[in-house]
Amino acid sequence: MLLVNGLPLVLIEAKTPTRAAVSWVDGAVQVHDDYEKFVPELFVCNVFSVATEGKEYHYGSIGLPIKDWGPWNLDENAGDTRHHPMKTLKLAAESMLRPHVVLDTPSFS
Repeated sequence: MLLVNGLPLVLIEAKTPTRAAVSWVDGAVQVHDDYEKFVPELFVCNVFSVATEGKEYHYGSIGLPIKDWGPWNLDENAGDTRHHPMKTLKLAAESMLRPHVVLDTPSFS
């Protein structure tokens, strides 16, 4: 859970990267079918949710069907990460979870 001033803005469900039968979809299903249904207060301020199994990183909004969850697209400066899933995951999280992205405010560099 990513909290900003105590408000839960991003829910992140991370599954194990060591079991081939587990994917980011398992995390997304848990968010969509369990947390959204049984703990709706977590989503009052929610901006988006993230699901990963350590290889792929997908996100969606409240109530969005899992088939429509998408990967976070890295910018061209990220380099070639095709054979390094953990590096891709790290770069995606660092890129997506920046304050101006989560809060949709202009970037002041």
